[in-house]
Amino acid sequence: MVCGRLPFEGDTLINIAVKQKTETPPGPRTLNPKVSEELSQLILRCMEKEKNKRYQKAENLLTELKNIDKGIPTTDRLIAEIEFEKVTPRKHLVPLVLLFIAIITIAGYLFYDKVLQGGKKEKSTMIAGPTIQETPVLTPQPSYIEINSVPEGADVYVDNKFEGITPLKYEISPGTYEIRIKKDTEYKEITDDLEVNAEETSSRNYTLNPVYFLEIDTIPEGAYVKIDGNYKGSTPIKLELPRSTCQLRIEKGEEWSYIDESLTLNPGINSFERSLKRIMYSLSIKTYPPEARVLIGGEPIGTSPVKKMDLFGNYNIKIEKEGYRTIEESITLESDTEKTYDLIKLEPKVGKIILKVHPYANVFIDGKEIGEVPPTKIQEVKEGKHTIEFISKKLNKKITVEVEIRGEETKEIRMNMETGKREIVKLSLKQ
Repeated sequence: MVCGRLPFEGDTLINIAVKQKTETPPGPRTLNPKVSEELSQLILRCMEKEKNKRYQKAENLLTELKNIDKGIPTTDRLIAEIEFEKVTPRKHLVPLVLLFIAIITIAGYLFYDKVLQGGKKEKSTMIAGPTIQETPVLTPQPSYIEINSVPEGADVYVDNKFEGITPLKYEISPGTYEIRIKKDTEYKEITDDLEVNAEETSSRNYTLNPVYFLEIDTIPEGAYVKIDGNYKGSTPIKLELPRSTCQLRIEKGEEWSYIDESLTLNPGINSFERSLKRIMYSLSIKTYPPEARVLIGGEPIGTSPVKKMDLFGNYNIKIEKEGYRTIEESITLESDTEKTYDLIKLEPKVGKIILKVHPYANVFIDGKEIGEVPPTKIQEVKEGKHTIEFISKKLNKKITVEVEIRGEETKEIRMNMETGKREIVKLSLKQ
């Protein structure tokens, strides 16, 4: 009534209630300069939020009004923009103002006590104004997200933003979020979607499963790796295994040693390094009679008895000795091996030499006299090289010829002692 408006204004009752609880009302003098400073302070004291700061008795309020009575303007000057019946006698001003202050004080107290101090409904009566209906006051509750894990101490990422470690609870806006839980390299990462509803606490409990990695290196590389009998690849290799125990087998062909072990893994990365050994064997060869020439894989290694080290796999063996049948054999070395061979003596092969001479000469084969030719002579000889001498005393000539007989072949020698012309003709292998 003094200022022509309410001390607090707002779009809704909640806005007005919040202002009345948290804001200081404006001084009446700032709204109506015609109000004296003393009266303005008196009105503000009546509107104090704390009870002990207001006037405790009506007599005290009346005393204050009497003290400032002389400075109070007339009624038509106090009330701005509100039509009010003009009161001329000065003595009626004090009761009127006193009545106004009492009404404002009671209304303010009821509003503060019912609405701001826990009342669920507001009931306010405005003088010369409409009646305000009772309206419930609702206070919105926050939403929370709560994440727990076993074991604790896992990193929590919400929409790829790190929010803390488990156990974790904090306020968040309603919506759907991507949750990611990770704990070092020893546990498998968990990804999940979590919907947060308004005014609720959305919680999740996660159990982190250990993860087992096995890194395998071998010297040399390229060894085959099997886990529980299943081929996984060749070294070097890194595997993720579903459990802490497994049967590991590593192999690299027949010439290398293999590894077969039962493993118990720790969570995280487990390193496994091994050196494979090349498998080597020895081969000893004896012959009867000895002194035979021995070849392994086409390479001469000496005469029997002989021993060759650092062998593995398949080899061709060849044993030779003059006058004996050659031995050839293929063997597979899977351990240290000793072989003994009995050589079979060969029967000497016999060839033939046919001698024809003109006019005539005495013939010697390998220093042995054969006789005078002609007539034509046929002489058996062993396989090999032979020296044939033709001697003519009449012509005083000696002619020497070298002839090689292979196997059982026959060769014919035609000699002209006068001219020295000779001709060696191979007739056949056997005749």
